[in-house]
Amino acid sequence: MPTNGQVLREIRLAKDLRLKDIATDQLSTAFISKVERDESDISLSRFEVLLDRLHVSYDEFSYHKNGYALTHQAIFLKQLSQYMVNDNIYGLQSLYEQEKELFTVENNRNTTSFYNMTLAQCYLAEIRKAPLPQESIQQLQHFLLNTDSWGIYELRLFNNAMFIFPNDILSPLLHTVIERSKVYLDLLGYAELLSTLFGNALELLITRNQFETANFISATALKTLDFEHVTISNIKVIFFSKILRVNSAKDVTACEDIRKVIDSCYHLSAPRWADNFNDWFGKWLVAHP
Repeated sequence: MPTNGQVLREIRLAKDLRLKDIATDQLSTAFISKVERDESDISLSRFEVLLDRLHVSYDEFSYHKNGYALTHQAIFLKQLSQYMVNDNIYGLQSLYEQEKELFTVENNRNTTSFYNMTLAQCYLAEIRKAPLPQESIQQLQHFLLNTDSWGIYELRLFNNAMFIFPNDILSPLLHTVIERSKVYLDLLGYAELLSTLFGNALELLITRNQFETANFISATALKTLDFEHVTISNIKVIFFSKILRVNSAKDVTACEDIRKVIDSCYHLSAPRWADNFNDWFGKWLVAHP
């Protein structure tokens, strides 16, 4: 496991920050350099100041220090998604009760357990066709819009929560994630998560006929992501970007590109994705003759 100093240096360099960029009256460049080389201890209060100067939360720091191992929040969101796909009300209810118990102990609405609990509550309401908890959604919206930089947790949270926001809120949130996630792009695993978010956002926006925002997200994703490294998440972004092109150009020949994207999934040994894309495209053609 890397030392605290090694992780701090990795994060600073990934954000292209110099020592003098993060130095303060409390933290000289010489002192920070010694901390990064593990030649000097640092008090908790000064460590918190350093994290703040790096625009990184303690959870984010811990995530990188632990070798990108899944945290409690990551495990929760993974289970949440699986239960939602399978309409597993019992599983969702169990997750809700688990986070509610943690929230009761912490008694603080600015904790991940509160937002996890809210998300599980929204998933349950969606399956039961019940009204969504508007007050809790507003608090979640406020949290996301007022977070200075979006780390792993914020991206995962929004990726799972975007369906609950109406169009007039979804659009500014998507602009926010682009602006406030830039500082993490060079960190390992972050681009893949952002790619997943872009793909899911494009699917949701196109389904809602929000083409202006979808075109903005598509252009941003194609400019930001590294498509030399082929992943299913990247292919999803390309697929829905091609859908937008067909929609705007009304060019039937452009459908050939979409077929190529679907075929690429088979070549990547991902037939389920290919089937999903093919089914989605078939329904799209029926709805948009």
